[in-house]
Amino acid sequence: MFLQRHGESTTNLTKIFTCRKLDPCLTKEGRRQMEDVVPYYASQKIGLIITSPSKRAVESAEILGTRLGIRPEIKECLLEVDVGDLEGESERDPVLLRQFFSVVEDWLLHKKDIRFRGGESWSEVEKRLKELDSLMSTGPAIFVGHSTLFAVFLGTRGIAFRHVEELFLPRAGIAKYSPSERNWSMHRGVSESTHKEETR
Repeated sequence: MFLQRHGESTTNLTKIFTCRKLDPCLTKEGRRQMEDVVPYYASQKIGLIITSPSKRAVESAEILGTRLGIRPEIKECLLEVDVGDLEGESERDPVLLRQFFSVVEDWLLHKKDIRFRGGESWSEVEKRLKELDSLMSTGPAIFVGHSTLFAVFLGTRGIAFRHVEELFLPRAGIAKYSPSERNWSMHRGVSESTHKEETR
């Protein structure tokens, strides 16, 4: 399976926390980013593309689907983490940015009752991630979604958050899971690093 972050959106440019209330489209650069990853998938025998309902993810999935000849399916479980009161605020505000990372770091320590004020708790996100787990056995598939959801998903599988953060902060990052080897290959441009999944 492949986790594919969407391309650059308009609120990525303006550095605004974006989750559910805001639903931006891809920028011209974001569309180019998605076109650029198509060759990577051309030899992967992809049979399924599943996407978050958010416009930026759907547009990204449609670019891949058009080129690969696959109609994307939409799944609510791939929606971005609901950051509550932070949505619409500036990521350039150091206090707000620290609030964001504080919650994510607590989640990676399995503090399940911690939540974004006005948003989701880890327990609520975990329910969605279980559906994502169940979809991992569908064969070669691309899951198009969002940075925080994917970062938490990978982080709770023993991959250091710094590696996930480095991958998914740039738009259009890819993570590939190899069931036989139980590892994730993290792709960013032409570079690649591999991280073993821990058994918990």
